[in-house]
Amino acid sequence: MGKGLKSKHKHLGRLAGVKERVKDKAVQEILSPAFRKARVKTRLADKKISIVSDVVISKLEAVSNFPSIETLNEFQKQVLDVKIGIASVKKSVSMIRKSIPVIRKLQKIHVRKCLQATRSKDFSKQRLVLKSFYGRVSSIVKSLANAIIVLQEAKQCLKNTPKLKQLFTACIIGFPNVGKTTLFYKLTGSKAKIANYAFTTLSVNVGYVLFKGVELLQVVDAPGTLNRIDKMNDIELQAWIAAKLSNIIVYVFDPEEQFSLEQQLKLRQRIVKTVKPLNIKIVDYVSKSDKFNVQAFARRARLKHYYSSPEALKHFLVTTALKSKNATSATSVNV
Repeated sequence: MGKGLKSKHKHLGRLAGVKERVKDKAVQEILSPAFRKARVKTRLADKKISIVSDVVISKLEAVSNFPSIETLNEFQKQVLDVKIGIASVKKSVSMIRKSIPVIRKLQKIHVRKCLQATRSKDFSKQRLVLKSFYGRVSSIVKSLANAIIVLQEAKQCLKNTPKLKQLFTACIIGFPNVGKTTLFYKLTGSKAKIANYAFTTLSVNVGYVLFKGVELLQVVDAPGTLNRIDKMNDIELQAWIAAKLSNIIVYVFDPEEQFSLEQQLKLRQRIVKTVKPLNIKIVDYVSKSDKFNVQAFARRARLKHYYSSPEALKHFLVTTALKSKNATSATSVNV
């Protein structure tokens, strides 16, 4: 066997080992507290069975307590489906919930057997009944390990996914460090979480533009994609889904060219190709107008129409959002 193949097998072996440890941890988080409580609370076998059953069922109910998919907004649904799989989540919830009456039935059967053994003073049989129940419950929980992990990951996924409102939405997108977060702040007044490295924006940030005191426009600050749509991390994935669900994409060009003009045009072209079937308008914005000659850059980029002023862009977005709102209201009235 070649060195490369040996290394691959070792890597796969390590991954399998990690997966088994994760599954074992998920199982023990259910079983260990149940067995520990039964051991501390009572010496009676029938009481131990009831305690273990109650604790295990309580924990399984907590794990399977997942919000109905129908109550999630479209953004949450798409992120969840891409990362975890909605079908997998539904299946996991169903598996765990179906196991609960099975455990309850086993509890009743084993408690009855235990009490019979107690009445006949057959303490050896009593211990066997207790051991049998512990074994059956452990087997059930172990068979649910994958389902438990799926739901734990799904809950974490929703927790880390920002909530987008049903508003007219503009998504700011482009390479890292091109001025997206500065534009986001100037449009919404909201400060984003940032750090000084390639993916400057730490998360998908959401802010709002008010009109007469009411939220009119939702603005999404999307982390830089580095032109690798097929190799996205979790935050980039959220950003890309948000972009595809938006009404307008604001593509930010950087005249400083930390990324070359060719790279910036190539990324824009890729975005256009992706969102064109979705009928999403793309607006170009050239940043850093206080430091660079944006007109000269725009000519090189062959931009026919673009914004370089946050105020002018904001006016355009608010006007477009108002038109969309009025059109929607008129349609609703006609219907």
